[in-house]
Amino acid sequence: MNLNAYRKSANGYFSPQLRARANRALQRAEFALLKTPHLMHKHVLSRIDAAYKNGSRSGLWSAWESVEEAARAFSCFEGPAGLPMAADEASIKKQAEQWSKDCEHMVRRVLGTLEQAGGPQSLKERHHAMLLLYSDCCSFTGLAKIEPPSISRTKDPDRAEREHASAIRRMKDERWWFRRIKRAHARWVEAIAQRNGFIGRNVGDPYVSSTTLQRYRAMRRSNRNVLDGLVAVCDDLDIEIPLLDAVDSSTANPVNRRNEMMTRLRGIEQWSTSRGMVGHFWTITCPSRFHRWTQDGLGNVTRNPNYDGSTPRDAQEYLRNVWSRVRAELSRQKIAIVGMRVAEPHHDGCPHWHALVFAAPGEIDVAADVMQRYALTDSPNEPGASTRRFVIETIDPEKGSATAYIAKYIAKHVDGTGTSLEGETDRESGLLFIQDEGERANNDRPEAIDRVCAWASVWGIRQFQFFRAGSVSAWRELRRLSKDDGSTGKLCEAWKAANAESFGGMGRSDWGDFLKAIDRHPVELIKEHQENSYGEQVPRIVGIMCGGRVYITHPHSWRIEQRRRMGRHGEDMGAWKWYYDKNGRYVGMSNCGIEPAGASGCTDVAPGHASQVFDEGKGQWVDSKSAGPKSATRAGPTCAGTTHAGTSCRHKATHGDYCRQHAPS
Repeated sequence: MNLNAYRKSANGYFSPQLRARANRALQRAEFALLKTPHLMHKHVLSRIDAAYKNGSRSGLWSAWESVEEAARAFSCFEGPAGLPMAADEASIKKQAEQWSKDCEHMVRRVLGTLEQAGGPQSLKERHHAMLLLYSDCCSFTGLAKIEPPSISRTKDPDRAEREHASAIRRMKDERWWFRRIKRAHARWVEAIAQRNGFIGRNVGDPYVSSTTLQRYRAMRRSNRNVLDGLVAVCDDLDIEIPLLDAVDSSTANPVNRRNEMMTRLRGIEQWSTSRGMVGHFWTITCPSRFHRWTQDGLGNVTRNPNYDGSTPRDAQEYLRNVWSRVRAELSRQKIAIVGMRVAEPHHDGCPHWHALVFAAPGEIDVAADVMQRYALTDSPNEPGASTRRFVIETIDPEKGSATAYIAKYIAKHVDGTGTSLEGETDRESGLLFIQDEGERANNDRPEAIDRVCAWASVWGIRQFQFFRAGSVSAWRELRRLSKDDGSTGKLCEAWKAANAESFGGMGRSDWGDFLKAIDRHPVELIKEHQENSYGEQVPRIVGIMCGGRVYITHPHSWRIEQRRRMGRHGEDMGAWKWYYDKNGRYVGMSNCGIEPAGASGCTDVAPGHASQVFDEGKGQWVDSKSAGPKSATRAGPTCAGTTHAGTSCRHKATHGDYCRQHAPS
């Protein structure tokens, strides 16, 4: 942070005797700001700007002192694992390594003490020793302000021992510590920004801080770069598929995700209408104490005096508790509701829910009364609670379908491009749903959408949830089945609905027909359990069962490998490596074994876009933007052989000129 502009202006405010003192005050403020994250700078410097506009010498001097005081306070904060607010990923990784080693040493010391004492003699003593060891590890994570792995409340001692052992393995793992510290640190920084009023439409950072938005976008770009260097290999079929292509063809692609949710919503509406149900559109908000800012009838935003420091995750937990109590009460009254809910942030980050609900005509009003009663349980007498806490809108078919009521919220939270939102202004944040040139160049979504997605990512908020609307896992497994397997037997109707062969042959999937089909012939998932690196049994879907018949949908095994490159003469150039200097800074990438200058180590994990690549044509390391046509990042022509042509060829040279099978002699 450079304060030279303020330093030059100070010469016009102060006499020569006071200029030296003023410059020293500015230097102290500048040094303090260097220790704070970027998101704090524009907010603390706004005090200086206000003082300059006022033109008062005493006001300017006090502004500098208050900036220095605020910056020092922020820099003195210690977050998870003792990290400061401005900690980067390298610092987090270093702390994760240290805490994992310390935890492992503690476990070894405790086990050594038990061994010297003769060890547990009975099964009960062994279970008790494992429980004590788990408790010691949890106390250790508490020192780092990290939440330990959760354990179920099972009464089976053998299962409890297995769970305790798995949790201890996690707390000794550096990767587990890195993930937990990184997540906790991001939430801690964001919570401080929210409590100090740095998030909101009125301060220019709606939903999340700019720092969190930048980290989220950098993470997405880095993830895609890592996926671009990996392939999925199937030995049974002798094929390999670029992992990035596989991800883009799944529901991880925002376009596919939005299309699937709209298909499900349209089917739910069709299925509900066929049963004579009616629809409501509900909006559920949190009490005033969860909101950092308040807004009057004229749209003026001011600080909320009732705010108690709650985070968006606290507000989401409140809404989840209200919803669970409502569902339990409706279950006791034997009232079934079907639909979907969406979690959306206010401009200050506090979430509220929109729900599309279908129920029988005689039950929908009862369900709404139950929802209103539980929504007003907390602080029912505060101003505006009766009119804003819970809002009901009856679905009017003349205004549009029920799906249209919630479609814009889905588009706003997923991609927004190619929909009616494109080019419009977000009323909550004031941002446009349109990509600027920089976002288009970096393959980023519009800022309004990325801010919402970054908000959900950093706080771990589930944005969409269907209830009593059929199993989407069964739907996806049906789409894996071939026509020969799926178009026969009791599974036929459900398979046709999921594979665009219903709707009178109109060529689109129909969730409504799928729900009707599984009502007549239920479809169950078949799972097998595999052991992960922590010794836990993790379920994995392998097929489905309908009418007593088993259908295997995952007959082959796949593994993930580094993408390998073939040279111009068919030689194997090896897997990609990313190189770092002795200070941990990224210096370049290569898969030919030639290291860039200054490299002292390498890794298989890509940190982001390559700054240097090895140019084979020049025989030297060059900047990635000036790399020649034979550089390591350029893809050569694909294999044209009759045996190995196409994207399914395992021997295809993805980063080279020829594949091994068709290399010139």
